Amino acid sequence: MRIDGVDPLLNKEVKKTQGGASSTGESFADMLGSVTGNAQSTSAASTSSAGPISSVPFLVPPAAESAFDSSAAVSDLESLLGDLGMLKNSLKNSDIPVEQLQPLIDKLIEHKDDLASYLGNTSDDELKSVISDAMSLVIDQVNQYNGGYA
Repeated sequence: MRIDGVDPLLNKEVKKTQGGASSTGESFADMLGSVTGNAQSTSAASTSSAGPISSVPFLVPPAAESAFDSSAAVSDLESLLGDLGMLKNSLKNSDIPVEQLQPLIDKLIEHKDDLASYLGNTSDDELKSVISDAMSLVIDQVNQYNGGYA
């Protein structure tokens, strides 16, 4: 039985490819060692050491550019509710053609997309709930507009 090209019974490296021909290139362990800076031989004695993994530095992911600001989410929610009020008043007014409401609908969709970006950044469950409810309301209004008015 051979493991990674080393026959433990013979304590000898065997370099064979899948086709049975001898391999003339570097072994995987040698290439890994040259990449990580730990040149190790592939003998059985060296495979019992910790290996090159212990020398790989821990990479910390980059920090977010800015921390989550709940006041921005609240401000966007207030703006969204104001636009929903304008839509409600516009729909009640028979002097306003329905076709002129499309820019307001587009603005509501932009608000919904902005609010969606806050959902993954906050840990406040109450704020998440309010944002989710507002997004659902926008989706319902847009579907109602597209289904019955447009």
